[in-house]
Amino acid sequence: WYCFKTYRDTLRALPTLQTPQDIRLLIKQLSQAEGWSGNISLRQWLSRLPSHTASHAQHINRHLETALYRGLTRDVDAIRKDVRDLCLSRWPVLKWVVSGN
Repeated sequence: WYCFKTYRDTLRALPTLQTPQDIRLLIKQLSQAEGWSGNISLRQWLSRLPSHTASHAQHINRHLETALYRGLTRDVDAIRKDVRDLCLSRWPVLKWVVSGN
């Protein structure tokens, strides 16, 4: 239940996040919800996710690493969309959170 709730809360919080650092903190929370260390690298987190989330994970990795390590903030919308898509592929029942129903 804790894992599901964390993903639900993530979907609710995504629209308010403004920086890549905010999104990285949210990903740490998702990592802990999965029972993994919150201190693992982005690549380690993405590699531990179920295989059906792989395409979303690759997009997150590319966009978020670029934004974090090159100091770019223009990709925040793309990163939020990637995280949203990953959450929905991990827990499809959460589609009601983003649809507003």
